[in-house]
Amino acid sequence: MKYKQFLFISILNLFSCILSDAQVITPGLDAVVTLYGQSDGINPGTVAYVKSVGNQLGAPHHANWVPPVITPPITNWTVDHLGQVFGIAIDDVGNVYFSTTAMYWGGSGNAQRLATATPSASGAGGNGYHISGGAAGIYKADNTNLNTISVLTGTVAVGGGTGTNTLPNTGFGIGNIAYAKTIDKLYASNLEDGIIYCIDPATGFITDAFDPFAADASGAQIADFGERIFGLAVNNETAETRLYYAVLMNDHQSDIWSVQLNATTGAFVAATNSIEINLPVSSPGTYISDLAFSYRGDLLVAEKGAPHNANVYQYFGKHNAWSLPMTLYMSAFTGGRNSAGGVDYGCSAKSPEPDNEEFFCDTLIWTQSNAISEPNVFTWLAYGLLSHPLNDYANPSDYLSEAYIVNLKGDVTQNGLTPKGSFGDVECYDWTCQPFNQDVCGMVNARLIKSDSGDCCYLLQVSNHYRADYFSKISIVSDQISIGDVSKDSTNEWSNISYQSPTQLVFAKRIFFDGLPLDGANGFQTLGTLCFAGTGPGSLMINFIGNLPQNDTVCQKIIAFEGCSVPVDTSCVSVLDIGAECLSGAISMKFRIRNNAAFTMRGLTLYSQTPNVLASPKFLPIPDLLPGETSGYVETTLNITGNPSNACFFIAACDQNTTPGIAGPYPNWCCMDSIPYCVEIPTCNPCEAIAFTTTQNDPVKCCYNISLESNYGQSNLAYLEFIGVGGTQFAVFTGWSIVGGVSSSYVKISAPGIGVSPGIYPDFASFCLTGTSVQPYTILVNSLDSEGNKLCTNILQFESCELVSPSCAQIVGDSLYCDGEKTRYSFYVKNNADFPIWQIDLHAAGIKLDFNHAELSEAILPDATGGPFVFTVDSSDKALDRFCLYLTAHNGIYDSINGLAATACCTDSLGGVCLPMIRCETVCDTVICCDFSKMIIPNGITPNADGVNDAFVIVNASCCASIAMTVYNQWGNIVYQNKQYQNDWKGENQSNTKLAQGTYFILLELPTGNKKAMYIDVRY
Repeated sequence: MKYKQFLFISILNLFSCILSDAQVITPGLDAVVTLYGQSDGINPGTVAYVKSVGNQLGAPHHANWVPPVITPPITNWTVDHLGQVFGIAIDDVGNVYFSTTAMYWGGSGNAQRLATATPSASGAGGNGYHISGGAAGIYKADNTNLNTISVLTGTVAVGGGTGTNTLPNTGFGIGNIAYAKTIDKLYASNLEDGIIYCIDPATGFITDAFDPFAADASGAQIADFGERIFGLAVNNETAETRLYYAVLMNDHQSDIWSVQLNATTGAFVAATNSIEINLPVSSPGTYISDLAFSYRGDLLVAEKGAPHNANVYQYFGKHNAWSLPMTLYMSAFTGGRNSAGGVDYGCSAKSPEPDNEEFFCDTLIWTQSNAISEPNVFTWLAYGLLSHPLNDYANPSDYLSEAYIVNLKGDVTQNGLTPKGSFGDVECYDWTCQPFNQDVCGMVNARLIKSDSGDCCYLLQVSNHYRADYFSKISIVSDQISIGDVSKDSTNEWSNISYQSPTQLVFAKRIFFDGLPLDGANGFQTLGTLCFAGTGPGSLMINFIGNLPQNDTVCQKIIAFEGCSVPVDTSCVSVLDIGAECLSGAISMKFRIRNNAAFTMRGLTLYSQTPNVLASPKFLPIPDLLPGETSGYVETTLNITGNPSNACFFIAACDQNTTPGIAGPYPNWCCMDSIPYCVEIPTCNPCEAIAFTTTQNDPVKCCYNISLESNYGQSNLAYLEFIGVGGTQFAVFTGWSIVGGVSSSYVKISAPGIGVSPGIYPDFASFCLTGTSVQPYTILVNSLDSEGNKLCTNILQFESCELVSPSCAQIVGDSLYCDGEKTRYSFYVKNNADFPIWQIDLHAAGIKLDFNHAELSEAILPDATGGPFVFTVDSSDKALDRFCLYLTAHNGIYDSINGLAATACCTDSLGGVCLPMIRCETVCDTVICCDFSKMIIPNGITPNADGVNDAFVIVNASCCASIAMTVYNQWGNIVYQNKQYQNDWKGENQSNTKLAQGTYFILLELPTGNKKAMYIDVRY
């Protein structure tokens, strides 16, 4: 049973002082900011302020604004009471919450440390956390007196979580916190375990927890990239309430995800986790520290880290459909990239009177900024709050004419500037504005207008009153009648056209355009002219498509239109003389076309209608083909998986010869027939299309890089087998994912993904050869498909090079012994390779082991020794009197379920060990002390007559009536034998002649039948 740990707080007011007036904040007027606090005996080390910035009437531009200050002042928001904090949340009644941060550990300018792979943990005091709340403490300032502070949620090293009021953390802090207004719950992202916690703001008890990704490694460490969650914000959308959260994926990528919240309990709704935005970070060391929503549903995203290389972005839209980012201008220094990590929407007073009680909601943006100055002037006006109009500054070069700036320390003359990088979040106390999400789809429309250009031709017009950076494509899908012809309107500059099928085409934004523009004065904009082929009534689905990462339909309009009288025919192109043949193992398809359209054709696009068949290239430029003319042969290659007997294509033709959607000039006129054109697929010899080349990477040794060139398109190459012939062996092999089951003369590798398609793959593997063969050294390379079927065998031969001496994993300190009736073999591994060893395979002929490999929990680094490893000999040939073993070492473990594999391995079959076989049988042991476990047996002697370690002395040998000892040399020959050993062997053979200095093998046997085998070094 896992015991839950609770933090009991007997007195709500841990820190308070008796004041004549209570300090409270006013909705719409006040904002709370955090900053790095340093207590030096004179300054209290303030970590948060209230800034009354909601009434900007009369506030200056081009100068530091010092808004009114709460009186009496708040004295307990200091490092001595809260430690270092960053995140802020304010609930509906004005309670203020602060979350502990580890970003300032080591100094105020150290925030980027949290974006590194393995930052150090924060300690207590000074630059770290306060001991009252601990490393993940969340503090609550009471709404009736903000000087009254309590620990809402504390910290434990292990345990805590749901059902407690503690979070597990050892020094990496909280990413940020957020308050859900309609649900009355607090949410906190834990940087140590990658989990978001739902907290009751009244009690501090954790009511739910959400781990969005894989479970994190246990122990005191920050969550890995891809698990490290910082900024949080709650959006009350039209259909549901969602928590948005920012994840640092790596040092150059952040993602924003969301999860639905239960509208009553605030719990996380299962299976609703969804990617929202991919956002490259501004620079390494930068992460998304804060998110904020307006009551309209607009989203602000703030980066923190590098002081002068972090941005603030604004997005518009809704769940799974966000606009392109608007990058805010963050003060003049170094190009306006000075975000300090905090952001929120703020209010503006309706009246100029100081005691006004009404505000306009979310009228401007407040950010935390470094180095606020006039453009091209390096005298800083402030470090702190910077305001922005909702659509940012009209003229960044004169941004201070629109901005308000607030130095966090107040008057610059009296208190100085806030130090660079030493400030954090900003949270405005919202005025009572109900969430209002705009109906995006109510702001777009589409219609067809009959055109005079043909019997069944229409102008397609759309309307966009939302945003010009929101819709990236317009997709038109006909339910049953083909779209035989489309021409782009001359006023449509933002998009290019491409067919997806005879019943679907797309207008997609061009490079350097944001998307579908806003409407002009006429209300509708014409995309182009569509001409239909077919009879009977039909309807069109006009899909308004958003941006990446979803790139999906946001809005859809359906338009019905009357039937056409034009029958389906080859109104676009006629395809002539289509056929396919094998060329160098690849399938080449060629054909001619006749232009049946009214425009000059310059490019064709082939849309495959056969699964597992693709044309490469898909787009084919052609010489100008005038209406009525027939082209020469057009040729392409077919890439095929599986065994289809034929392939069919729709063919679109356009008036430009560039790939649609890639670069200009873009097509203005395209057409496609609804007639598929088919070709029979021939069977090609794979060996004509698959070739390997090797390049020697050592001037003398047999070490080579190997490259692959494949033109084979009828299936992907999924595996490659490398087999040494005639004693040729691999000393080391590196390449794509290695498949388990490697031996000294056999390596199998798996190609990336589902296999490699036709192409050139330079230096995809390398190897060095060893073994006992003679030149030429021969390797067979088998190419296999995904089912393991052999496609082709290539032969590689090598001459005029020297085999390498094996230098891989060496068995050392080994022992073969009896453990009851079990035969055990124990050994250590010395890593002589140049990569860390994570798995070893044991190869032994003639015997069966309980395991043939070992996966290591810790790698054996180069030149290090790991172990011991113990294997049991399960069975062996009864006639076997000796056996040999060697190791294969790998730089990874093999786990097909989790997609794990090694990319380097080495073998050392020539450097293996050979041992005499011992038999372990059950014998009744009447002499209890006569046991190897009771003895001390040396592993070396120095018989040089100096009186020290001259003889092989077994301590406690006297417990046994006798001990039989046999000594073998490295070739397995007996050099000494004594059935009644008396601790008197001094490195001599049976003729009392001194043996050569070196390593020998000893077999000891007790009267009980127990045996022990080991090595001994003889040194003089």
